[in-house]
Amino acid sequence: MKNLNERITMIAASLRTADALRHAIKDDSADLRREIDAAVKDKVAIAKSISILQIVAERIQKSIKSELQALVTLAFRSVFPARSYKFRIDFEKNRDKLVCRPVVEEAGWEYTDVENDVGGGLLHVASVALRAIMLVLRIARGENIRRFIWFDEPLTAVGIGDAPRRAANMLLNISRKLGIQVVITTHSEEFMEIGDRVWRFTHNGTHTESELVVDKWK
Repeated sequence: MKNLNERITMIAASLRTADALRHAIKDDSADLRREIDAAVKDKVAIAKSISILQIVAERIQKSIKSELQALVTLAFRSVFPARSYKFRIDFEKNRDKLVCRPVVEEAGWEYTDVENDVGGGLLHVASVALRAIMLVLRIARGENIRRFIWFDEPLTAVGIGDAPRRAANMLLNISRKLGIQVVITTHSEEFMEIGDRVWRFTHNGTHTESELVVDKWK
């Protein structure tokens, strides 16, 4: 009888343990369900946030794209007024990466290989304008950089006649309108004419000498 009572006591204890375990599992299941529900809500919220960010990014991309196209097109027309060049940017996805493809248009034609299709002069103009614009965008984004660009023999391929002078004036306008300090090393008289300060460097065979020949800041 004693053994039976002990056995019943042990079974009762086991049942109490099992019941406690069942309640614990039930509580854990409820907690797990709440965590799953919260995770699902978070996932929905994250998906919505990503969707909103994508919409904002697309709008910013379109806005920047429009500004870039307009400014580079103006640069083209200031240097090559007899031509109807337009600058366009196409954004394309390539292996989950966004690739920027510059295109030049003229009278319904598209030039994707700008240097070989229409010459290096147009490429030089686009490069100068884009460098200036990208500097301003980086500053607007909060980067702690100077509003300064150094060009080494810029726009040398724009041609002859009035084109170099128009190119120099285009660069001057970019500098003034965007508030960028521009330093140029050049052999071109046209670029020397637009400088606020001009130094002439000469080499006599042993060393280099510099001379300030124009100073409009006085």
